[in-house]
Amino acid sequence: MALQIQTYLSRFDGSFGAELSTASQFLLVGVRSSQNGNAVRKRLKNLCPAAQIHISTTCQGIMTEKAVGLHEDDIAMMTFEDVGSAFGTAGARLEDPHAIKQSTNLLLQRAELRAERAGELPAMVWMSAPPGSEEKVIKAIQEYYIGPVLISGGSAADDHINGSWWVGDQEETYPQGLVISLLYTQAKLTTRFSAGYQIAGCRGTITAGGSREIIAIDNRKAAEVYNEWCKGSLSPYFPDGNILKVSTYQPLAIQCGQLAMTPYHRIVHPSQIHPSGSISTFADIAIGDNIVLLQGDEDSLVSRAQRVVQCALLEADVSTEDIICAQMIFCAGCFLAIKDRIQEVWEGIASELPNVPMLCQFTFGEQGVFPDGKIAHGNLMISIVIWSQTKDLDSWFD
Repeated sequence: MALQIQTYLSRFDGSFGAELSTASQFLLVGVRSSQNGNAVRKRLKNLCPAAQIHISTTCQGIMTEKAVGLHEDDIAMMTFEDVGSAFGTAGARLEDPHAIKQSTNLLLQRAELRAERAGELPAMVWMSAPPGSEEKVIKAIQEYYIGPVLISGGSAADDHINGSWWVGDQEETYPQGLVISLLYTQAKLTTRFSAGYQIAGCRGTITAGGSREIIAIDNRKAAEVYNEWCKGSLSPYFPDGNILKVSTYQPLAIQCGQLAMTPYHRIVHPSQIHPSGSISTFADIAIGDNIVLLQGDEDSLVSRAQRVVQCALLEADVSTEDIICAQMIFCAGCFLAIKDRIQEVWEGIASELPNVPMLCQFTFGEQGVFPDGKIAHGNLMISIVIWSQTKDLDSWFD
């Protein structure tokens, strides 16, 4: 049997899930955080008792190739069925921030056993982590496997940025949890991880800070330097203010490599200015990081998803008929900034992937693969994985 993938977008009501195939092996599910997680999980488990189930919460909406879902009861699913593939999913609550590596290793072992592929390298690891843990989870996954492995996914999110995000597997739901799925497939997986902003010209070096706090840039208070770069637009938020919205169009970024002499960047979304002059961020930074100011506008945020899909299709180098599906992660901060134009975003994606099964969630962090193969966590970014019909498992490194 060839790989069969379907998507569903519906409300969680009495008839929810009735159209699902009981033979589904893997369900990738996006749901709003206000939903009763255990009710959703139990319903899916009853409908597809043999399936591995990966659930994560999304911010204020979700998309498939069929439509944009903005109702609080909307749930979107992508289902997988193939006798030649295997899937394993495992989740847990991350209760100890110092034990993330240990927790990740246990989930990877559990997922391998559930896939009945212990000791095998998966084609992809799909992760949904609570904000704040992503870099540690990625590092743990990379250290667990001897060979390189594709890692993608998005951080769990909620509607009001109040920490009510959750994830789940087929056994349980987990507030502040991590869920990992291992996908073993013979499909070709092509990835794209993109910032989509322009470099504004201002740059410096982080001289004090760590984890998710920038204390100083070029030995000056980070908030003062950043405000100067933004031409004073942050002044109303001093000395202690949330800058998530205003920084969406002028975020910071760290150069993390270059390809063919062209640098590429990982976006760091500034979230809060503190009285001390430091800045909190949604991604890790380190002393010595070279940091730059990026700039974008509403039109560029609306059009960039289509551009990312176009680039991924060029890299995949396959005909539309050979594309099986697309998994997409779209930053919730960008989504909230252009929410009234999200239909245009959907139309751009649909024009590039006509009638291709697609699932897109709006997340508080994005994980993906840069063109040189480096895997990272970033903010305000788009990550996409395109599945196509081929036997080459290693083609994503080409």
